[in-house]
Formats: sequence, C-alpha cells, structure tokens
Amino acid sequence: MSDFNYRLHKIIGVARKKYPGALHASIYPLGYVDNNYHFQPFCRNMQKDIFLHNGTVFGYKFPDYWLDKLIMLNIREDEIKDDPNKDVYLVASKPENYPHTSIININVPDLRDAIKQGQYNSYYKVENKIYYITDADSKKGIAKYWSIEDGLFDANNNMCRCDDDVYLIRGDIKYPFKYSDILTNEEIVRYVIDLIRRYNIAPENLTEISDDLIKTLEISSDILNFRFNVFKELLPSIVLTQKNILDLASNPILSDVLQRSIKEYEDEYIKTYEDYNRETIKKIENAKVQKLKEVEDECLRIEKEHIAKVNLIKEDIKAQELKLKQVIDKIKTKEAKADTIEQRFIDIEEHKNRLIEDFSIIRDVIGGHNQNPRISSTIINIESVTCNGEQITEFDDFCNHLTSHLSKNSFSYDSAVELSKNLARLFVAKNRLNRHIGVILLPSLLIFKSLIDAIGLYKLHSVSVGANWKSFDDLYCNGLENMLVSANNNPKEIHILLLQNMNLSYIPSYMQPINDILIGISSKLPSNHNIIGFPSNLWIFGTRTSMNEEVIPISKSNIEEYGCVEFKNYTYSEDESVVSISGKFITMDFIESQREEGRRYKSYPDSYLD
Repeated sequence: MSDFNYRLHKIIGVARKKYPGALHASIYPLGYVDNNYHFQPFCRNMQKDIFLHNGTVFGYKFPDYWLDKLIMLNIREDEIKDDPNKDVYLVASKPENYPHTSIININVPDLRDAIKQGQYNSYYKVENKIYYITDADSKKGIAKYWSIEDGLFDANNNMCRCDDDVYLIRGDIKYPFKYSDILTNEEIVRYVIDLIRRYNIAPENLTEISDDLIKTLEISSDILNFRFNVFKELLPSIVLTQKNILDLASNPILSDVLQRSIKEYEDEYIKTYEDYNRETIKKIENAKVQKLKEVEDECLRIEKEHIAKVNLIKEDIKAQELKLKQVIDKIKTKEAKADTIEQRFIDIEEHKNRLIEDFSIIRDVIGGHNQNPRISSTIINIESVTCNGEQITEFDDFCNHLTSHLSKNSFSYDSAVELSKNLARLFVAKNRLNRHIGVILLPSLLIFKSLIDAIGLYKLHSVSVGANWKSFDDLYCNGLENMLVSANNNPKEIHILLLQNMNLSYIPSYMQPINDILIGISSKLPSNHNIIGFPSNLWIFGTRTSMNEEVIPISKSNIEEYGCVEFKNYTYSEDESVVSISGKFITMDFIESQREEGRRYKSYPDSYLD
C-alpha cells in the first residue's frame, strides 16, 4: 500500500461510464496536485497499489458533463473496504476542470483527415504518434511528431494517458520531435515538378540537395530526399497534362516523361488548335446563356422577396388586430373589476355596523384582553375511537396506510400519494421553536376523514365555528376545555379537536391565546385548570368555508404558526371499486419517535390565504 495521503491532495483523473446513460461513473486516477499546485503523475501500476481492487474511484450519480475530461476532485474512503468488487475510495467533492492543453484524439490512420478539420496549432493523436500542426508547416506539407513512449510521460512534459487517450497538463511538449511528411503521392509529384520548373534542377542533381535550396524551402533534407525518392519511384507511371508539358518542356530530366505524354495526348494537341476559335465562340455563347439564367434567377429572387414582404405585412396587420382585441378585453376586464369594487363599497356600507363591532373585537385581541373564560355549562361529548388491528411502527407504513384511506375516499392515486406524504410529515413535525404543530389547516373534510381513519386510535370532538364567536371564551366553552383536561390526564392517547368553517369569525379573536403559546410569548392558556403549555398529544384541525359576504378573509399573520396542507384542486378517481384496507393504528409512542427524527415544518402554502 502506498503512503499517498488523499486527505492532503486532490487527485487528477478522467471519468468514464460503462455504457451511455449509466448513472454512476469510474474515475481513473492519473496523478495528484502537490502542495505547490503542481501535477505529479502516478507511475505505471501505481493506481491499483494506491486505490486497490479496481484501481479506480467510484463516482455516485456522476454528471455526463464531466466525462472524458481532465478533472480535479477530493476523495474519501468507503466504509466497506473489503469487497473486491467495489472501489475503496469515493468522490467527496464537486469536480473541477483541471487546466490542460487539449490533444485531439482521432481514430483514423491518416493525418490528412485531421488536417481537413481545419484546426491548426493543435496537437493530434493518431495511432501511436502525437502530431503538432501549424498553419505554416501545413503549407509546407510537414508536421512535428513524437512517438508515444514512456519517455514522453515524465515530469517535464506533464503528460498522462487514460487507455488510448493522451492529456497534456499545461504548456507544450518539450521532448525532442521529428518532422513527418503529410503530402499524398499525387501532391508529391506536383511539388517536385514545381521545384524542377522553378529552380531548374538537373537530373544528376536530383539526389544531391544543396544547402541553399534547403534554406530557401525551409524544409529538412530528410523530407526533401523522401519526396524525391517517391517521385523517382513514380516516374515510370507518370502521365503529364498539356500544361505540365508546356511548363517542363525545357527541362531534360523529364524527357522520357514528355515523350510518353506527347504520345498520350497527340490527338488532343491537334484538336486543340483546330477548335480554338470554335471553342472561343462556344464560350461566348455559353456566357450569354449563363448571364441570361442569372438575370432570370435574380428576377425570381426579387419576386420571392416581394411576396415575402407582402406576407409579413399581412401577418403584422393580423398581429396588430390581435393586440387591439387584447386591449379591448383588458378594458372590459377592468370595467368588470370596477363594478366589483363598487359593489364591495355598497356591501361595506350595508354592513358597516357589523364591521365596527368586529374591529372592536380585533382591538381587544391586539390589546391582549385575555381573561379566564367562564366555566362551560354545556355537556361536551368526546368520542373515543378504538382499533383492534395491527400497530404501525414505521413512517413509510403510515404513509402507505394513509394513501389507502385517501384512495378509498375517492382521491386519485397521484393526489392520494401527494397528500399522504405532506399530511403524514406535518402530523408528526415540529415547528421552528421545536414544538409540535398544534394547529393544522385542511382543505376539506374528506382529507380529515382519511387522516383519522389512518390514525385508528384517538379521541375526537368536532365543533363548527359560529359567526358570533368573539373571544377565546367561545372556543373554550365549546369543547377546548374538555379536550385540554382529557389530553393532560391521558398523555398516551391522541386527542383531536375539529373546528369547521374557521373563517366565519375573525380567527385571532378566539385563537389568540393558542397563537401566543405557539409563537413562544406565553406558556399557559387562560383557564381554570393548571395546564402548562399546549398538550403534545392534542391537535386542532381546522377547515375553511368558501369566500362569501359572511366570511372573514384569512391573512398571513393569522396562520403563520399553523401547519397547512396546500389548498388546491386535487383530482378524484372515477373508479368505483372498493379499496380493501386492513385495520391498523398508531400511538403516541410512534409519534414521539418520529418527532425525534428531527422533522421540521418551515412554511405554509400561500394558496391558503385570501
């Protein structure tokens, strides 16, 4: 095992996946960054010595963006290190792109295919060689190259490789290079013929290249010798065109070639001079035809442009007509809103006496006017519900059980899953003050019915909020007192108080003492009983009624410490088949264990506000 310290150094490597679309990746370590931020390569077989088993690092849910790039990242040790089928180290940080000079890896044997890409001043890897092509060298038909061998991968060059791909960390390759000829045989023939014509090279001097010529051409003697040798090998099969013959007629080195070419093109020479005038006239006629076609094409183009402009004008007219219609619709909408506002003013005038009374109640609430409520003389019935079924001990089991009850109550499967997930977590969550969510608002009674059926074992009292509720006394005497006493005396039993139509009265007028406890500014409800705080086994569930002239809008300050299930249009199932549900229940022990998991409720959905 190497003494490489992965806690002090980031590794440099390449990420690969076994197949396209795979979720995870393997990172192949090629080196690491030392304390001076310099790349230090791993030598051969060093990867498996350091990283064991597969010699790679496991990348969990690794993004495709970082594949096949040189990246830098931190790693950590896996908890399971003895499984030979698993990597010992895992990715521990977001990858970073490690700066390097790109080498274009191509899988073609001919470097000309790389040149066709038009990327000069770049490195190319072709088979077992690395080429560097500049624009100037390309015009000469040459390229620098290095053979891929261990000598390249030293500390000076800062090179590394992964499988067949090579990466240059920074700068340029400093290893000695050689030049390679990249011309085709046909290009070599044209090149040598042009040299013979331009510099009048004699046949006896074809194998002896002067230093002046090498200096003029700026090409090494090895490259020139190679091209001349290729040319001599091709001489027996070269056939020149008429232009080649005229260019080289004075050079004796190609006398055999000239004779062979004259014999090949003898009839063409004779025909050329006989048909010269005829060809000239034909060219003029062809030029006229071509010019006429160009004029016709131009007229057709102008006509198409004119039609296109007309169509654009028509489309613009339609767009302006549509905008005018939208403006008219907006005016009508604003007129309708104005009528609505006017009607609201009329309603306010008609109900001003009630509003004055309500504001006096609000004044008392804000002023903290809380007295001990009167003792209720009404007999309050608390319903006890029992269940002889199986006790639920797992949170996921409770969610699935709640989903089944929601489906039984006609919610579609998708809505049931969404509701059960949110409602189950909310039921066992704590607020930002690390207290249980004592008040929960629900969109409908069907959701409440599904929840208590899933709870299975509880005590319940239901009451409808009246428009005449003006103080905490109304809530206290309508069941809260009995539920508080029962919950306090029976801490292992779940107690549920249902308040229907909460917004028929101003919520803080009767809920303010409970709100004070939830936000932490009070520790005791105003009552004749010595009950500290709000029992952790008591929940108040509330529903709202639809907006009309009788209800009071709900604002953010009213419910900011309540738990809320989002108020939206849930879908219902058209399947009338009965969902089979086995008897199950939860206990306070289950709820307390889930609260210890640290579930938090941080905000409420805005859809519940008016």
